Amino acid sequence: MAEITFETTEINEPVQGFYGNPDGYYAVSTNGRIINIVRSASIQPEIRNHEDYVTYLWVEAQEGFFVFSQRVLNQRCEEWMVRRRITPSDKAEFFASHKDELIRSLTSEVTS
Repeated sequence: MAEITFETTEINEPVQGFYGNPDGYYAVSTNGRIINIVRSASIQPEIRNHEDYVTYLWVEAQEGFFVFSQRVLNQRCEEWMVRRRITPSDKAEFFASHKDELIRSLTSEVTS
C-alpha cells in the first residue's frame, strides 16, 4: 500500500458553536466557516499540568479533515478553535490511519 501524503493548512479560527439538526452535527467558526461533521475522535496528550493543558478533537467532515483544540486553564475551558485543515492524497481510511501520527505530532507540540 502506498504511503498517504497530505497537506496541512493552518486556520486558527475560534468556534462560534457546535450545532445539530436532523441531517447531523456541524461546527461554525466565528468567520462563518461551516464544518459538517461526519465523525470525530477525542485526542488527549499526556497532561503534565492539570491547571493548564490542551485537548484536541480530530474531525472528519464533508469539507475535509480538521484538528480542533480547546485550552483548559485553571479548570476553565476556553473557546474551541479550528486549528488546521488536513488534505490527504487519499481519503480512504485516512481518519483512522492518521490518528496515531497526529497524536505523536500534537504530543511533541505540547512538550516543546
